Amino acid sequence: MLDLEERWNRIQVGRQGSYSIERVESLHYYCKTTSRTRVILICILTPLPALCLAVLLECIPLSSPSEGWQANWLFWIRFNMMGLTINFAAVAQLKLFVPSLAVTFKKVLIASIGASVALMGICVILASTIGFPVPFVVQIGGSSMSIFIPLVIRLVLGKEPYANSSPHRPHIQRFYQFTMVYIMLVAGFPFYKVLYDQLPEKYQGCAIVILPMWKFAAKHLIIRASRELEDFIPETVALSADFVSSLFVTVCVSTSDSLYLTAAFIMADLAQSMLEFREVQANANVVVNLHQERRQSRAYLKVKAERSINVQKDNLLTTMLAVTRNPSSFNIRSLSSTRLRACLPHPITQDQANTLRDLENSGVYTFNAPTRATIVANQHKIRVSSVAIAPESSDTDSKLVTDSSEINREDVEKSKQLIVQGLQLLFHCEYLALVEYVECIVPLIYVIYKSVLEQLPNIDYFPGGAGNWGTQAIVNVLVSAILEIGSLILLNLVLQRKFSFSPMYQLAFVLETQIITVQAKLLLTILALLQYQLEHMGADFTFRFQWLQDSHP
Repeated sequence: MLDLEERWNRIQVGRQGSYSIERVESLHYYCKTTSRTRVILICILTPLPALCLAVLLECIPLSSPSEGWQANWLFWIRFNMMGLTINFAAVAQLKLFVPSLAVTFKKVLIASIGASVALMGICVILASTIGFPVPFVVQIGGSSMSIFIPLVIRLVLGKEPYANSSPHRPHIQRFYQFTMVYIMLVAGFPFYKVLYDQLPEKYQGCAIVILPMWKFAAKHLIIRASRELEDFIPETVALSADFVSSLFVTVCVSTSDSLYLTAAFIMADLAQSMLEFREVQANANVVVNLHQERRQSRAYLKVKAERSINVQKDNLLTTMLAVTRNPSSFNIRSLSSTRLRACLPHPITQDQANTLRDLENSGVYTFNAPTRATIVANQHKIRVSSVAIAPESSDTDSKLVTDSSEINREDVEKSKQLIVQGLQLLFHCEYLALVEYVECIVPLIYVIYKSVLEQLPNIDYFPGGAGNWGTQAIVNVLVSAILEIGSLILLNLVLQRKFSFSPMYQLAFVLETQIITVQAKLLLTILALLQYQLEHMGADFTFRFQWLQDSHP
């Protein structure tokens, strides 16, 4: 039974990577220099740009689809705005996948405009020949993006990055692979929702069983496409597969007339959260034991007695940094499974940069990531002002160690395990915090969007029309959101108590330092999914397309 549980844990997203030392340094600096108020504001404000844009698009008044494609010129303006935003968000990811390639804002904008113009041309031609609305225009748009984006990027960047001998070629191909998987994930969401709606109510509970399997497969597709960007895997998976899954649950909860089914969806979602929480807690317990054993080591106790060091101040990050910054002091000669450098440069101080450079020259960290070879050395010039982090500087940490002769082999192995397990725990905590955050904001985004839409004229072109969004739907969704907020708070309290470390800071760290990729994914997913049921989008899942028959008697 334990072996089965270990195998199950091994394939979970939280076990698919670990932090790099550079990312730990960057997180440590962020925690020391960021106020709690800023952390809260970042968590609250992050989804607002995408939500505001979605609402603004709904403020553009539309004409009835029956008036034809020419009379609906405002729809084409709206569609082009949506397409340009989504294309820009997609192309902007190229800077993440191929950091060594000179992808400027101007090039991203030109490629986005080119793809949007091509998409608009295709849709207008289809509308004038087949009829309006164009059937499944969102899905057609997604398929077109898989053709137009690679084409315009090649035109903008030229032939050189695509040459067989170019070091950029495999990373560009990985970018295309990731883009296709992401488009497939987003474009496929409506079909899963329709399959759910077509089931008799007594069988709709089957979706509760099928959804975790779909989500598991989607997560591993995303991981496979972004494997080389290990530091970004938690954010990428949480804002794609988990976001879409959470939106599906939210929509089902809001439209369900069955109290039993609503409760089943909420409880199933909470049960998955508790399983993930149990897994991360097991990981945390291992680190706690290693942490306590290190505190009781002969070297540590000796220095603590000599200097009267307060052990309570020695939290998870500072304990790990004490070892990672001074591995030779613990007789650690090699850490082959630990990445020193992040897959992309992180914001750190000059002192931290010097420390990493010294560690790199020491040869202790021998892990070789494929992506590092493609990143030019001067990209690590991304730095913040050289402000000393006095409470836990490397000088202070080094006082916690003594000569290597005083540390036996068991202490060395425990120090190694502390590093490996601690880095994996940080990765796991980041993913779980992001998942809980996504499951908190998605219901709130949906409630705000639907409540505003209910007051706008365009509501007439959505299923059910005006009056279909009532108090019961709002209550169901808000109950789900409140429970998810409680889960996030519980995670924060547990880790704060165990390690004097807040995952809320870790969450804000991701949302702020990875703002470009975070906002790109939110824009793409929110804009594409919240409005797919608009009549003008031609989403007729009966496949009868009655309006086309009426226009061609």
